[in-house]
Amino acid sequence: MLHQDLPLFEQLREEDLKPFEKKGLIRVKSYGDGEIIYFEGDQCQTFDLILEGNLKAQSINISGNIFTVTNFTKGDSLGANLLFGYRNLYHMTITAQGKVQILQLDKSVIMPLSQKSEKFLQYFIESLSNNTTILGEKLTTLGSRSLRENIIHLLDTLSMKQGTLKVTLPYSRQELADQLGVQRPSLSREFGKMKAEGLIDFVKNQVTIKYK
Repeated sequence: MLHQDLPLFEQLREEDLKPFEKKGLIRVKSYGDGEIIYFEGDQCQTFDLILEGNLKAQSINISGNIFTVTNFTKGDSLGANLLFGYRNLYHMTITAQGKVQILQLDKSVIMPLSQKSEKFLQYFIESLSNNTTILGEKLTTLGSRSLRENIIHLLDTLSMKQGTLKVTLPYSRQELADQLGVQRPSLSREFGKMKAEGLIDFVKNQVTIKYK
């Protein structure tokens, strides 16, 4: 039995899932660090739940820069917002960060399992809503704010989470540039300007907020 302890399978019995498992319609797949799981333009054919590891979703903006749209971690799902769409294509490239294990449910099993379990249906609908909201908010944020505003928003978020005005960046400068959809030199210049203006100070990945 594949992960019957997961919340989406809570109301389902082994005999409900076994026929789909035997046909390979419910399966677990493993990926290595840096392995591409979906290319931009790939058709979405499964509802995926991350059992172990992290994924990043990246795209190319109108300036030709690669940027990270969002990150997925253990327990997150993807594909629900695309699976039953008319154009069910991934609009970004999904890549493994470290070793990753994913539970994949074929499109053909979603309706039968939803009819058997209200819990499964609820989980799928919540995943659909969450995927749509997360991606929509990220794209809106990047498109409507200047680079400085995005930096300040990010620092404010980290400051709130870490409970201090001296925040630790949880990623490299290149990863931060990808998060904000700019080239690394542009990010470094803006950091330099903000430091010169007395808004921030920084040493390596430690940033002290002074604009508050």
